[in-house]
Amino acid sequence: MRVRICDFPTGRRILDVPFLQASWTSEFNGAEDVSCTVDVNDRRIRRLELANAASVAKSCLIIEDGNLCVGGPIWNVSYDRDQGTVQITGKGLWSYFDHRVLLPVMGDGDRLTNPDGSANTAFDTNIVNTSYENIVKRWVMQANAWMPEASRIPIAYGDDVPGVFQRNIKGAETKLIG
Repeated sequence: MRVRICDFPTGRRILDVPFLQASWTSEFNGAEDVSCTVDVNDRRIRRLELANAASVAKSCLIIEDGNLCVGGPIWNVSYDRDQGTVQITGKGLWSYFDHRVLLPVMGDGDRLTNPDGSANTAFDTNIVNTSYENIVKRWVMQANAWMPEASRIPIAYGDDVPGVFQRNIKGAETKLIG
């Protein structure tokens, strides 16, 4: 088994992690859990500058186990002073979209509600006459548009698939994409 920390948007390997324990679990239709525990007194760990490399939501924890490679964004780094260990936990890529709101890109002065308290329909997401695959693709593309170009997740989007479905989401509801 190998454990790596990578840059989230690019997947570029930052470092291989010498670990005490590592585990992963898969979830049907959800984000897998990944975790590793390291000994902070290990001289290899001190040299790696783990605190900088394992940045929450900016780095990924990747576990290679045989022919399987699982991982995703790091969401928690916790230090146990008594044990002298750090536990790094992350979840699969789906978890990224569990933290992304379904909204078009907004300007600094834009508001989701009008002065009278009603929803501002300019920030609704309306997708019509297409397939479910395209609806999800458009949601993912919209989420990715929020990030500065250098931080966007490099996703290859497939061709459009015809369909007759629609989804209309009010921006003021601030629904999560995941």
